[in-house]
Amino acid sequence: MSRFSLQAHIQLQQGVALVISMILLAVISLLSISAMRATNIDSRIAANYQHKQLSFQAAESIFVKLTSDHPQVQIPTTSSGPIKTIDYISFAATNGQPAVSADLNLTFIRESAPGEYKLSGYSMDIKTLIYRADAYGEVDGSNTRTHNRETLLLVDNRDLERSLSDEKQ
Repeated sequence: MSRFSLQAHIQLQQGVALVISMILLAVISLLSISAMRATNIDSRIAANYQHKQLSFQAAESIFVKLTSDHPQVQIPTTSSGPIKTIDYISFAATNGQPAVSADLNLTFIRESAPGEYKLSGYSMDIKTLIYRADAYGEVDGSNTRTHNRETLLLVDNRDLERSLSDEKQ
């Protein structure tokens, strides 16, 4: 190759390295932006899943509280209509966890006949009150809301104590 053709060849190559490096920079930038978006979406999915679980647990804790010895709600004994309790359970925000609350709708369905239901496998001569309980768990600051429905059988403790004392005699 002559000196002239080598110089011409070099002049034709000027700027090619710049163009190739710019293309590579653009491709790497696009890959980085795509990875960042995927990470952001994954974080949002994880946060939504966590909020869903928190609202579900808040709604479930209503049933635990409702069936405890001190339910802190006036339980209807007739078909007087549903009882709605707003913020029946609420937990304040703590260490990165949002505040959660749960509402309760309790509807009396009917009173069972004595001995209609078995309790712990035993048929007792007591009446149970049958309710439909709707619990709505909610996470503050999000649109997450969970609805749980259960049918509850509640026993009047006086009937239970009377039935147990009759069995002992």
